[in-house]
Amino acid sequence: MMGARSNFLFPTPYHFHLPVKLLYHVEEKEGCQLKDDHHAKIQYTLFERKIDYHYQLQKIATKHELVVTRDEVITATTAFGLHQVLDVSYKPFSSEAGILYLHTNQGVFPFHIHSNPSTFIETFRLFK
Repeated sequence: MMGARSNFLFPTPYHFHLPVKLLYHVEEKEGCQLKDDHHAKIQYTLFERKIDYHYQLQKIATKHELVVTRDEVITATTAFGLHQVLDVSYKPFSSEAGILYLHTNQGVFPFHIHSNPSTFIETFRLFK
């Protein structure tokens, strides 16, 4: 029955607490460029947490653009066809920030934004 037990239930000499120091780092990345003028875009921030070699927690924020065109919605990592996107919604959580939700047939994708998304949402609904 040794295989049924997990190692994390038993203390080992490797179980110790380290102070975690939070570092905040922002990287700028290039946005999307389109050839035609029939699109709307909004900037969003992607947050990533990493623990480095010295056991310091780094919170890395990268800025990207979310673009809607007549045919698709383009993120930094994925492009969804308009037939795949069911809806776009927005939930503000402070006076200057909120989360834009992209509802697709593959799931709901949140995007942290710091500007008013009404033009983006209206353009999406016009193209849809």
